[in-house]
Amino acid sequence: MSGQSNEEIQKQADEVVKQIREFVPPEMLGFLIAGLMVLGFIGIIWFFHRMRTPVSHVKTKMSFKRNRSRAREGAIAAGFVVEDIERETPEFHKGTAYVLARETCAHYHWPENVKSKAEWELLCRPEEYAPGLGQRGWVIQTNQGRMSPEILSTLNSITRSLGPPLQFFEIEMRDSQIHFYWQEHGGDEAVDMLTTFTEMLKRAP
Repeated sequence: MSGQSNEEIQKQADEVVKQIREFVPPEMLGFLIAGLMVLGFIGIIWFFHRMRTPVSHVKTKMSFKRNRSRAREGAIAAGFVVEDIERETPEFHKGTAYVLARETCAHYHWPENVKSKAEWELLCRPEEYAPGLGQRGWVIQTNQGRMSPEILSTLNSITRSLGPPLQFFEIEMRDSQIHFYWQEHGGDEAVDMLTTFTEMLKRAP
């Protein structure tokens, strides 16, 4: 196109217009032009809407993705086995009500065996209350054996440090190993938290 003269370009444009007139009836030509103008106007509105997207919102999304990636990389470096799985998670609805639905979440698994007298789960259940836990929003489900007073005290400390659940986070003791299920966030600080929880649970029989 850069080597064409103005006359050749004009000739090609006239040919295109001629072909359009041959295939489009004259009475429809006005509707076609009006439709193209409407599409162009919509495109302009969309462009300016995109331009008005707050920079802070874009930065927040980028920061969230970066922290999620850093959390996963840091956990792998610390010795966790990491994968994505499907698990029942609470979906919030009106007020504090929720329903359980299967969603994809991160599964961080500490591969070393831990002495434990029971298999259990610390579940995220907003607004529910479990006896023995000082923080509302968490419940304990015992799957096998009997939980020791030491492990109950440890879980009480963990839930107090977490506070009311604002994001999905659960812990499971299964096959003498510790499992974390959560929506990754927080970068290196989150990995430090999981490492601390792991050490606390390893010390509790």
